[in-house]
Amino acid sequence: FKEQRFSDAAEQLKLAYQNQPNPLFLFNAGQAYRKALWPLEAKAMYERFVEAAPAHQLVPEAKGYIQTLAILIEERQAKQKAELTLLEKQGELQEKQSELQEQVKKREEAQRDLERVKNPPIYRKPWFWAVMSGAVVGVGVVLVGVLVTSYRFKTDGGLITVSY
Repeated sequence: FKEQRFSDAAEQLKLAYQNQPNPLFLFNAGQAYRKALWPLEAKAMYERFVEAAPAHQLVPEAKGYIQTLAILIEERQAKQKAELTLLEKQGELQEKQSELQEQVKKREEAQRDLERVKNPPIYRKPWFWAVMSGAVVGVGVVLVGVLVTSYRFKTDGGLITVSY
């Protein structure tokens, strides 16, 4: 206890009480646990002390510690509960954020799809194929015309007579 190894001192005092049931060992074990910041164990030792020696002069002090430790334990439990609730709320918030991110991605994807439908590539527009068809027909007509005229009027160098 003097070396401020309070939890070790409390364990030794509990062993000493088992070997020699002196209620003062329980009180001192409570003191050691209290100083080690182990409120549950300290409260249990003080309660055992009060049960073992109800007429001892340190009983009022022990009862005061019991009340104080009970409040401390309740506060710790409330704090732990609040922290747990906060962690749960944070988990729910992260879930909702993930869901929102997924919805945003889906919306962006749908927007891109809509843009593709609104502004299709040029080869998917009807006027493009109309122009291409017209160009192919035009080139075909010109080629046929050139071929027909070049083969029809070929001569061996002689004179062509045209009769009506």
